[in-house]
Amino acid sequence: MRYKKKKRQIVSAALAAMMAMQLCIPSATFAAIPTKKLKVITGFTELPEEVAHIQIPADAGENFEDYLNFPETIEASVV
Repeated sequence: MRYKKKKRQIVSAALAAMMAMQLCIPSATFAAIPTKKLKVITGFTELPEEVAHIQIPADAGENFEDYLNFPETIEASVV
């Protein structure tokens, strides 16, 4: 009986430690990045109408890439 209780305590402590580490690791990763080099995309230029609304037939199968006609470049606003 005592063995089961001790085993549960150890498993509970290990799970609690893992949860605590998951909370700490991402914040430590982002804290190491200098804020001056952090860039955020705030918007894109509008796509041409023929590209903005593409309809692919249901029977296209694996050849759906034949219907995709994306522009070579696109401009984005970055802060």
